[in-house]
Amino acid sequence: MGFITNQWVNVVEGIGPARSTVAHVTLGASRPRSDFSRERGLVMRLVARKTASGEQHVVHFDSDDLLSFLECAVKEVGPELRAQLVSRILGELSDEELVSALDGQVSRRCSRRAAG
Repeated sequence: MGFITNQWVNVVEGIGPARSTVAHVTLGASRPRSDFSRERGLVMRLVARKTASGEQHVVHFDSDDLLSFLECAVKEVGPELRAQLVSRILGELSDEELVSALDGQVSRRCSRRAAG
């Protein structure tokens, strides 16, 4: 469950001018499948649907935007949720992908320890 402003606002923090309000929404994410998305390299869509009326806003992400969003989100969640996320991601990797990812992390950490 989330909230979205009822109009575009020109502010970075808060909900904007006094005439702007927030709407109660449900959030859903999916992989876009349209030609529009494929042609523009879009990899995820986030739909904010107003619970009262069914109206919706859609945010489309390309790979760079999605990576930036995820890096920020992962830093902001608590350790329990982060552990659940890591477990799900690792569980979806093939054995080869898992070993490769862990090997890369171990190598980086050992390099830092040796240098520090």
